[in-house]
Amino acid sequence: MDFVDQDCLALALLGRADVRAQLSERVQSVFVDELQDTSPLQLAVFIDLSQIAESSVWVGDPKQSIYGFRGTDPELIARVAQKVRAATGGDDVTLRKNYRSRPGLIAFFNDAFGHTFELAGLPARAVRIDEVHRVDLPGQSAPLTVWKLAGKTNAQRYDAVAAGVAAALASGGEWAVAERGTARALAPGDIAVLCRDNAPCAAIAAAIARTGLRVAIERDGLFGTPEARLALAALKWCADMRDSVALAELAHLLHEGEQQPAWFEASLGGDLSIAPHLIERVKAMREHRA
Repeated sequence: MDFVDQDCLALALLGRADVRAQLSERVQSVFVDELQDTSPLQLAVFIDLSQIAESSVWVGDPKQSIYGFRGTDPELIARVAQKVRAATGGDDVTLRKNYRSRPGLIAFFNDAFGHTFELAGLPARAVRIDEVHRVDLPGQSAPLTVWKLAGKTNAQRYDAVAAGVAAALASGGEWAVAERGTARALAPGDIAVLCRDNAPCAAIAAAIARTGLRVAIERDGLFGTPEARLALAALKWCADMRDSVALAELAHLLHEGEQQPAWFEASLGGDLSIAPHLIERVKAMREHRA
């Protein structure tokens, strides 16, 4: 069963009168975040829930819907939002205040992307930010610059990125960073290199590491280690002691005897009578959960 299957089943449940009656007694408000990443199936679920609840609040950024995450359709989102407002008599509130970004960045993006989003069907009032509450500190340079990479191959460009990062850190005073109301020099932890997919990330990280700088990059495989699997199984079982799959995982990871299949089968049924050394660990987890 995948996520689409779950969406379909949820929608089918919401079509049942008995389920809707129960939910109407228990659900007072519905809150939907990241609406722009909603698929058509999820949208149908949210609409049904909003009809059951007394009130609903949907929050999303239509500008982000152009990326098409999880099959979302910006035109669909825009049309449904209009229909929901018409059906519920609700208000459409656009957040026009920005407390995070520097004024120069806001001005740049207002001018650079306003027309582009209008071509995508988004009016200027839904795109532009009118109020910027952050101010630049003395000594801060322009918040945006163009960085040209030398090299004809990807490897050469990755090395150019690494050299540019090292040079920026060497002249950190030119890139003042705001921290707790004061400006300080640029530090390695302030820099992030964004890539389109994982392969360039690994290559650029290697190139930066060759300059002598420390690099942090997401790596796969941690949750596949026995230690992580054991910890996750223990947490799952503590959260829900009916989780026989988590219990089976505990039995599998904690036992190394010849009777492993019997342990596994017994743990699926919740029977710990043949697991004497596992009982002590389970007792400790029960006490922790209590």
